[in-house]
Amino acid sequence: MMFSLIPTDVLLRPRHIYPDVSTPAHYLAAQAIAIVQKMQHFPNLRWREPFFSAVTVPVKVSDGHVQVVCACGNYPAYDPEWQLACCFTCGAIYRQAPPDGWTEIERVLLSRPLQNTRHMLVGQTLDELRAENREHGDPD
Repeated sequence: MMFSLIPTDVLLRPRHIYPDVSTPAHYLAAQAIAIVQKMQHFPNLRWREPFFSAVTVPVKVSDGHVQVVCACGNYPAYDPEWQLACCFTCGAIYRQAPPDGWTEIERVLLSRPLQNTRHMLVGQTLDELRAENREHGDPD
């Protein structure tokens, strides 16, 4: 088994988290496989086939991981370039653009030297992120 180091110079997306995901098609396939495995292992539970959600959900960043807040309560990995998040719990597939100002948000978060300090709460503004950086001595 080969292990790779998690990059620290980017906010983490599905391709950094799942070993076999390098394209949007791979991400969708990984979700479908995970759902089928759950159906096989837990046949008495009602698993839903993957489906495209018409709902736009909030984007957040937690410990440098870019996520969406799924309607089921899970936090699937989101790729702003692919405009894609796949929930392995409920089967939702989100196709949505990143939040306004995403490039600048990402730059501000990446100026924080430690991965575990790269957070953006739902609804948090760019000005608030910059203020946090100043408060902790990080560039804004």
